[in-house]
Amino acid sequence: MEIYLAFLFYIAGIIIADWGFIPFRLFLYLALLFMLLGYMVLPRERKSLAVLLIAFMLLGGVNLNLHGSPGFREGEYRGICRVVEGSTVKNDKNSFKVVDLKTKETYLVREKERVLRLPGDILKITGSFLKPIPPQNPGEFNYPNYLRRQGIYGVLYVQTAEKIGVNFSFLRPFAAVKNFLKERLNTYSPETAALLKGLYLGDDEEISPEVYDSFAKTGVVHILSVSGLHLGLVAGAIYFLGKGLRLSRQKQNLFTIIFCFFYTALTGFNPATVRAFLMLVFLVGAFFLGRDYQPVYHLFLSAFFYLLIKPQELFSAGFLLSYLATLGIFLIGLPLAEKLKLHLPSYLADTIGVTVGAQILTEPIVFYHYSLFASASIIANLVVVPLTGLIMASGIFGLFLSPLKHLTELLTVFTLNINSQMALIPGATIAVKKPPFILIFLFYSGLFSGYFWFVKKEKMDIGKYTVITFLILGLFLIPKEHGKTVFLAVGQGDAAVIHTLRGRTIVVDTGPKNESYDAGRKVLAYLRQSGTGVIDLLVLTHPHNDHYGGAETLIQSATVKAVLISPYLGEDQEYLELLNSLRLRKIKIYYAKTSAVISLDDVFLRILGPERIYSGTRSDPNNNSIVMAGKIGRKTYFFGADIEREAEEDLENQLWAYYDVVKIPHHGSNFFAESFMEKLKFGYGVISVGQNNIYGFPGDKLLAALKGKGKLWRTDLEGALVVENY
Repeated sequence: MEIYLAFLFYIAGIIIADWGFIPFRLFLYLALLFMLLGYMVLPRERKSLAVLLIAFMLLGGVNLNLHGSPGFREGEYRGICRVVEGSTVKNDKNSFKVVDLKTKETYLVREKERVLRLPGDILKITGSFLKPIPPQNPGEFNYPNYLRRQGIYGVLYVQTAEKIGVNFSFLRPFAAVKNFLKERLNTYSPETAALLKGLYLGDDEEISPEVYDSFAKTGVVHILSVSGLHLGLVAGAIYFLGKGLRLSRQKQNLFTIIFCFFYTALTGFNPATVRAFLMLVFLVGAFFLGRDYQPVYHLFLSAFFYLLIKPQELFSAGFLLSYLATLGIFLIGLPLAEKLKLHLPSYLADTIGVTVGAQILTEPIVFYHYSLFASASIIANLVVVPLTGLIMASGIFGLFLSPLKHLTELLTVFTLNINSQMALIPGATIAVKKPPFILIFLFYSGLFSGYFWFVKKEKMDIGKYTVITFLILGLFLIPKEHGKTVFLAVGQGDAAVIHTLRGRTIVVDTGPKNESYDAGRKVLAYLRQSGTGVIDLLVLTHPHNDHYGGAETLIQSATVKAVLISPYLGEDQEYLELLNSLRLRKIKIYYAKTSAVISLDDVFLRILGPERIYSGTRSDPNNNSIVMAGKIGRKTYFFGADIEREAEEDLENQLWAYYDVVKIPHHGSNFFAESFMEKLKFGYGVISVGQNNIYGFPGDKLLAALKGKGKLWRTDLEGALVVENY
């Protein structure tokens, strides 16, 4: 019991230090004060435990503070660094970590050239620091916080990087072997190579967002990166190989530990493989010492050991999901499987038991980080996991045998197709509104209290406990965002989401998409964390990429019921292909008609434009944008899309005297009608614009024309604007 309490107090110290409930120096003083009071006041038999627990809480806070960074460097940089974490290439950008040899600070380096950097390389670097961008949209991942917890003092963009030497690094040979294996796997097709790199090496950078999202929707995304499952396969293969060579039990265990350690190092010591490796070490250690193996106790011990080395990992989704899934398997999955074996075949019972046990303990974390509930995960685990096992087995031999290489390619195509088909099953995935931390805390408190009070004391059957717990989990699926409008920050483009009072959704534009950026992913992430998986109406105001670019992602990953488009189609081939894709998916397409009304729950928006098909203007697509105005709840809105001078002159007589919120036309460009802007009055004027954009938006002339009219909200400077409609 003492080890569990010490672990919990250590975690409490980490959380207090990270969340800043109290200043860190005050935290130290209070911890020392409570240690002193505990020693003076408590009975003798409790003194030692009380002092020990507070000491562990103090250790957690101090340890996290030592591993974190106080902030980020800015300005120019010139210095000599040692690579501590080798190259990771994503979107044709090379990233690696270095330590400055003089200041001992750790930097995350971004390099345009795809040069292989290995741990131990000594580099002479010139470049500049850029501050990481904080979250711009509700519920968005906090990248600066993540970097601070990792002890990163700056994000360094390289101008020149010259290798001037090599220092010893324990990780260097593993990184070299890993890169050699990646090159060998590149002999497969790009899709198969990307999958095999994830399965063998935990390298998922090349897996496409579409494939990753498909696996997330079916609840088997864990197989795309190395986990305990993969280490178990390696351990099993080495163990049975030793058995075939008739090695003694001690030698089999020793070789299994050695090879599994090398494999763990090869995959970069990620939390899931470290957890599995430590559990294996405890298992073998128990065998050598002639003691009983206690899986739950050793699981806590491995988590404690890992967090002592890397306290910042407590906030990592990978760490939490790995340990909670394993705990769920031990506490719920295995007992449930034994009960199911009375009625089902062993393989089916084991798969259901393990999947359900892992799901129960991990779902709140999945809801918080990914806003998804994969209701088809049991079926997907029964089908997809065995197929990926076959891919792993054939893939390694396929490097040497052509028939097996061909088989691996076929298996990959088949597996990806069958998984994507399962992801399309209605109800296979349910979007979940991001739960508050207090709700997650209450769930786990009730879960463990109920388990130890009812199940351990045999007051309740494990089957009934599982059903009740799943019903409680179902409560997380009920809340949805409603009664608000959100103008998202999507870079140089437009995207707004209207949540009706009854929880239905209208999306107005989807932001841009190019080779390295897809705003549709940002819109999708926001929709999911607001509990929205269905778009009742998607409005694409006109055929410019910065307004329709993310639409393909939305129609692939969400349910789109209908789309409203401008009667002007233009000649943009990507836009025309998007319309064909909508028709193939049998999604209803409506053409905007002037004076028609969009009426959905508490949304009443009249279509004001285009009044006619504009031709010969400075930008016909812009002037032919869909323009809407009206009431949403108790607020009045004007959505100006990208209209310019000609369309504005035609619409100025239809303007209301005042709007609560105006989406300023064309990102605040200077191509406006002065008489239109003179009449436009508002409470909030939203300028949806990208940072340091090449167009110089918003224009100085436009800003001067809007001065004193209302509060201007720029998404490049202030992020998303959330408007409560009641």
